[in-house]
Amino acid sequence: MTERYSAGDLGENVRGIPGAEYFSAIAEIWTRTVSQSAFLYSKAWDQLQAGNFGLSDVLKDATAMWQDQFRGLQDLLTVPFRQDREQWRYFQFYKAEPNALVERIALAARLDATAEIAFTPLHAIGAGTSSIVGSFEATWADERKAIDVRFDSDKLKTYPPGEYLGFIYNGAVSSGAPLVVMLLRIS
Repeated sequence: MTERYSAGDLGENVRGIPGAEYFSAIAEIWTRTVSQSAFLYSKAWDQLQAGNFGLSDVLKDATAMWQDQFRGLQDLLTVPFRQDREQWRYFQFYKAEPNALVERIALAARLDATAEIAFTPLHAIGAGTSSIVGSFEATWADERKAIDVRFDSDKLKTYPPGEYLGFIYNGAVSSGAPLVVMLLRIS
């Protein structure tokens, strides 16, 4: 019950209704805080009736209730400032040094079970026409709240030095912002 709310935890997609996600977040936070308080009151009442409710129980329950109310207030204050935007990631690959580019990228929102990871090739920025294809993989992590990106170092060594740009997006939808914007520099 003390799990923090994060944007996108809604069971249904309500992004098309103005303000629905905001009010859903507030309702979820309020519900979580009230249910946790009711649970603590009920537990204290059961202990009181059983005759084994002491000062330590009062302090533990009061502390737990204060923590839950503090977390609820903290979540309420951050709701208007949440951003449902793509994540930007910069990777630096040095051909002369053995290195593995592996990173877990937290997403702005948890994606539902229908979401599919798709990505574009990494295209050269500026001079050059090369595109990097098949040199990395992207998989779900943290119950679809993050994406793990792993580059294949041996494949990256075959590409010319330069800057490359690519996107990871939800392949299950026909339009929308990318989930991750990736910038790669090979030197």
